[in-house]
Amino acid sequence: MQNATVATTAPAMTVDEYIAFEERAEGRHEFINGNLIPMPGTTSDHNEICFNLAAMLKKALRRLGYRIYVENVKAQITSERDYTYPDVLVTNDPRDGKKPVHQKVPARHFRGVVQVLPFGGLVRQVHPLQKH
Repeated sequence: MQNATVATTAPAMTVDEYIAFEERAEGRHEFINGNLIPMPGTTSDHNEICFNLAAMLKKALRRLGYRIYVENVKAQITSERDYTYPDVLVTNDPRDGKKPVHQKVPARHFRGVVQVLPFGGLVRQVHPLQKH
C-alpha cells in the first residue's frame, strides 16, 4: 500500500459536502478534520488478512448477535466530522443494522474497528474510539 496524503489545496469541506462528494466519487475517501484523504488500493495479502480476520470474528461472535463488515462500510469516528473505511468493523447495535442497498449511511454505534497495517509501517493514523 502507498501512504495516503491529505488534500491541502482545497478549503475544508463540510460534512454535507463530503457526503455528497463521496456519493458520486469513483474512489473512496476518508474525511478527517474537513479534509479528503484518498483511500489507497490494497494488495491481495492485505485483502486475505482482512477476509480471514472477519471470518474468525464472525464465527466467534455470531451467536452474540454481532455483525462483521469488511472494508466498504463507512464509519463515523471520534467526532461527527470524521469518517473512515476501516478494514474490519464489528457492531451489534441495531442502529447500525441492515439498510437498503442504496442507503449509504455510515456506521456510528460500532463496538470496534480493525485497521490492517502493511509490514512497512503505519499507513495513516488509526483514530482511537473515544466515544465507543
